[in-house]
Amino acid sequence: MDKDDVQYAGFWKRFSAISIDSIPLMILGALVVNIFSSLSGQSNQSGSNTDFIINLLVAVLYVFFLMSSKWQATIGKKMVNIYVVNKGDFSKPSAKKMFVRAAIQYVPLFLPFIFLALRFDTLSNGVFESFGQYLDRLMQLMTQGGAATQAELDAIDNIAQASQFYTGIMIVSSIIWFGMAGWTKEKTALHDMICGTRVIFGSPKPKENDMA
Repeated sequence: MDKDDVQYAGFWKRFSAISIDSIPLMILGALVVNIFSSLSGQSNQSGSNTDFIINLLVAVLYVFFLMSSKWQATIGKKMVNIYVVNKGDFSKPSAKKMFVRAAIQYVPLFLPFIFLALRFDTLSNGVFESFGQYLDRLMQLMTQGGAATQAELDAIDNIAQASQFYTGIMIVSSIIWFGMAGWTKEKTALHDMICGTRVIFGSPKPKENDMA
């Protein structure tokens, strides 16, 4: 593939691919969570820390396996005709590189939630055992009414303030991390820079990079 013929995929094309991928990811995530809950005998609390970890792992593995396949693309990328290649020679990245890329691309989206999960016990003052229990109680108060205890009100306020702070971090970091694909010369997001990959239009010329 001649470098002069390469057309790099910009922000909006990649955003379209991510939007498409969100559909199979939601389905797969819900399926795996339900299977895990059935096998472990745990109640399926929406928003629990376990659900979050499972969905994160599903997302990473979904991207890794599809990117490492002959497609060199997720379902979303395939549908908008963009593919991941190595910088320079536009060959197929190694499986190792694809795994690292799949993992770190979710850093700006999930790191704030990890911080919130790690601080949850402190923020809730032990009132809620999990984020799922917190959401269930919040929904109950909103839909069924009733009076919350002072301890619950303090915990809810602490969690709400922390959530706003971490959401702000997520928005700013995501704009910088993914927005770079809109203004850099080769439409390169930060995870592409770190891994030495590029996202291009059109199916790349088959050229295997067998480095592990």
